Amino acid sequence: MTRKTQIDSWIDLKKHIKGRRADVYRALRIRPMTLVELVSYLDLPINRISGRVTELAKSGVVEPYGQRINPASGKNCIVWRIAELNLI
Repeated sequence: MTRKTQIDSWIDLKKHIKGRRADVYRALRIRPMTLVELVSYLDLPINRISGRVTELAKSGVVEPYGQRINPASGKNCIVWRIAELNLI
């Protein structure tokens, strides 16, 4: 069940986060994801996503949450999530 405070917080945040940043934010509200997972989920090229994640991280909206192995490359990838202080 969505609380009024959750809706109010999302409306306030939407005023500041627009475009692709908002798309990334909404995706990470569903679950923490790596860049590769975000690219797949949003069906966009990585160059349209990685900068938005960096911008959101610099502003404190998202934060690293751990690492996961990318099945395609076998390398570790950072898992991103909504920052603790911004969980609604």
